[in-house]
Amino acid sequence: MEAFADLLARGVDEIGEIARKISPRSDYRKAGSLIFATNRSQLQRLQASIDGRHHLLSASETQQKVSIPSALGGLFTEECATVNPRGLLLDLALHLGSRGVAIYQRSSASRESGSLSVNGLGVRATWTIDAREAFRKPSRAQIPLYSLMVATKPLSPTEQRAVGWSPGLAIAEATNNVNYAQMTSDARLAVGGRGARYPFASRLDPRLESESATHHELTEMIKTWFPALEKIEITHHWGGAIAIRRNWESRIIVNRQEGFAQLGGYVGDGMTMSFIAARAVAAEITQGERVLASMPISSGSEREKKWPMEPLRYLGANALFANIRALDHAESTGKKSRIRSALMKLIGK
Repeated sequence: MEAFADLLARGVDEIGEIARKISPRSDYRKAGSLIFATNRSQLQRLQASIDGRHHLLSASETQQKVSIPSALGGLFTEECATVNPRGLLLDLALHLGSRGVAIYQRSSASRESGSLSVNGLGVRATWTIDAREAFRKPSRAQIPLYSLMVATKPLSPTEQRAVGWSPGLAIAEATNNVNYAQMTSDARLAVGGRGARYPFASRLDPRLESESATHHELTEMIKTWFPALEKIEITHHWGGAIAIRRNWESRIIVNRQEGFAQLGGYVGDGMTMSFIAARAVAAEITQGERVLASMPISSGSEREKKWPMEPLRYLGANALFANIRALDHAESTGKKSRIRSALMKLIGK
């Protein structure tokens, strides 16, 4: 939907304005996003994605933005920025504190039968907003999937010249499985992607945040993209859960009668989507304006789909992502798959 794309594009710039005003540690840089192809199947997908916001680059044009020898071309958009999320979060907390907002950490919150409880104590509030994302009580409404990351040591000037990475540019390879990367302001490569298994019954498992096999795959991805970094040192690895709804869409709910709002299911779409959703919820609560009423993020309950019951959910989700990884391997060897379209429908692509 073009109107929603416009909204997200403006959101990127609005986050930049906020960062410049209150967050010197955010390292906000708007340099666009580049999705590059390393095989013919990937390149065909990029060619099919050209629109008014996304432009196809040749191999040489792609190399000018980031030096990946295997890249055959890339899809570029200007409407993307990178930030230091921790720096932005810390500065935002300081700003809110200066305006009288109390932030309570290490607190357990739950809402049962319309009553709010924090650390076992009842709390009265005109409005309760559930923005816990993947950390809600397990249900069939959403599932947690783990996205993991690695970061290298700061690159030397010689290594920086070898990768030729445009400052602030976000990149990703056009694989079927999700990956993403940026070079931080202190010249580290930060690369992430999915790969850890879905946990049975949607129970969060902290062990999956350090799943070594996925971290190894991400490390090998760096070396494949940049042969000059074959011996690069990985200094950090981590991960976390994101919430996935069955229709692969984010959702906001505002119930004025109950004084309750809920938002989330960002599918890993990141800071801009959460910013747009939070602002829409705030506008509806304070002004009664449904600014996203016609947008996919505000989909009605009649469109809601539930994930299957266990153990079908566990077996199906993990089989799905295993097949996606197998599909990427097949494409890298020049093979084509007859099941790709079915798989992509299941993961919302």
